[in-house]
Amino acid sequence: MGAVRCRSESGCGGAGEAFDGRNADAAGCREYREAGRGAKAVEYSWGGNDLRWELEPIGSGTRLTLWHNIDRRFIAMGAAGWQICFDVLERLLAGEPIGRIVGGEAMKFGWQRLHADYAKQFESIEA
Repeated sequence: MGAVRCRSESGCGGAGEAFDGRNADAAGCREYREAGRGAKAVEYSWGGNDLRWELEPIGSGTRLTLWHNIDRRFIAMGAAGWQICFDVLERLLAGEPIGRIVGGEAMKFGWQRLHADYAKQFESIEA
């Protein structure tokens, strides 16, 4: 996963660290800020794309929202990959970590099926 953790509310700069161990500067971290409604957001560039993660308190829990600008030709691929990332996160939060899953390793976790399902769902978008 390429998400950035910022250790400082004053900005990412050298104070952040990506989950994959890269420095936040290398990840292109642009901003960490209050996003309204008590939410916190971090925005950065990753692989030439812009991403924004927002955490917002909801009742007794937290809502995680991800925005990712991605080339239309790769929407289904991106959605399949992000679903696997969120599955990894879900396991981590449940106390059952399975580690990072990238590249060919994702094939063992149903990436092809997910990609096919998302391709059907996004047919009109990817055209």
